[in-house]
Amino acid sequence: MKKSAVITAVSVVAIVPMALLAISINENKAEQQNINAVPQIKKFESRSSEWGKYYQRQYDSYKQTKKSDKITDMLQDNPALVVMWAGYGFSKDYNAPRGHFYMLEDNVNTLRTGGPVDAITGPMPTACWTCKSPDVPRLIDKIGELDYFTGKWARHGSEIANPVGCADCHDNETMKLTITRDFLKRGLDAEGSLKAADATHQDMRSLVCAQCHSEYYFKKTEWTDKNGEKKTAGVVTFPWDNGFSVEAMEKYYDDISFVDWTHKVSKTPMLKAQHPGYEIYKTGAHGLNNVACADCHMPYIREGGVKYSSHNVGSPLEHMANTCLNCHNEEEKAFKDRVARKLERKTELTKTAMDVIARAHLEAGKAWELGAT
Repeated sequence: MKKSAVITAVSVVAIVPMALLAISINENKAEQQNINAVPQIKKFESRSSEWGKYYQRQYDSYKQTKKSDKITDMLQDNPALVVMWAGYGFSKDYNAPRGHFYMLEDNVNTLRTGGPVDAITGPMPTACWTCKSPDVPRLIDKIGELDYFTGKWARHGSEIANPVGCADCHDNETMKLTITRDFLKRGLDAEGSLKAADATHQDMRSLVCAQCHSEYYFKKTEWTDKNGEKKTAGVVTFPWDNGFSVEAMEKYYDDISFVDWTHKVSKTPMLKAQHPGYEIYKTGAHGLNNVACADCHMPYIREGGVKYSSHNVGSPLEHMANTCLNCHNEEEKAFKDRVARKLERKTELTKTAMDVIARAHLEAGKAWELGAT
């Protein structure tokens, strides 16, 4: 081989890695500039796509919740629920929750809306939008909390356009986690063990979820509008004054003589738990050990040299290496099998309980029919 050819080959071998390194450095610099860019996001910006211009990875992962699109009819799978909820909206339609992407769509399409024909008809109150969209804090800021919570669900239909997203949990200037719904602050302060003002960052990684994943009722609140007209708002309220346990919340409701509805068959005053995820978490092993909701449902992931929190909110069992196995020192298959057995047992017990309760309602209804007093 000629000397010039050898020199050329050696030069190429040396130059190519250097060129690739230079490209990588430039790409990393550009990426770092994007990360360090000061976001220009206006207050109450409810379109997550606008936030995504500055936080593309988080936004891209959020859009992955679109894949959780299966519609599961829980009434078909569990017919006892129809009897248990007779006379209540959920006996008409109740599907398993899908990804956050579908939050608004599923709220609009449920049969529980009753097909309102204008802003003042239909069975559902305005409060039923409250946990479905970042447009809610914007609207509350615009018209006031009591006005927002007054009237029927259809009244705000033209204002609520975006599903749960960035603005529900983040400050538009600092990006810090923030509580955007004041009823959570009031609930925490009433419970007392953790004041909203004292919440740490780790606390906030659960509290932003607690804004919606909690038990609640609509507290009737009298108020007077700017025209002097007397009105009644149904304000979302958490029944936490006595604590987070089932017994504590039941006592709260008993003390104020509150019921969700009277059962159509058995004539029994009824309560229906909504989605008490935060309460179950707080009174369970994870909450007692200060493991946050985000630790399990929004794990940290890496892309190249960037570490960020996945916003593809879902089951920790789908990403066990980054969730469960960070704390549970166990082989993945063994751990997954153990959890599966527990879930199977839970399903069995739930079905047994539902069948017993449904039978009790039917027997009570028959007793009334036969003249019981």
